[in-house]
Amino acid sequence: MNTGSGKILVVDDDSFRNVVSKMLCWLGYAVLSADSGEKGLALFLKNKFDLVMTDFNMSGMDGIHLADYVKKKSPSTQVVLMTGVDKAVI
Repeated sequence: MNTGSGKILVVDDDSFRNVVSKMLCWLGYAVLSADSGEKGLALFLKNKFDLVMTDFNMSGMDGIHLADYVKKKSPSTQVVLMTGVDKAVI
């Protein structure tokens, strides 16, 4: 099995955050996580990440706004939007 390298930020306001974070750690990635967009943004501003994975729908700062901020500050950082909702409305 190949192991990962790189630093990933996982932002989600429910327990799915823990599942994703543990899986990525198991694969060899360095992972930090946050339970809100605001906390995720604070971590992003203090660290360099190769990838940001964020929940699409969170109260407060949602994933779209977090992704927009990440891409403006660091265009080379990859962003993945996740959702547990059947149909996301963008």
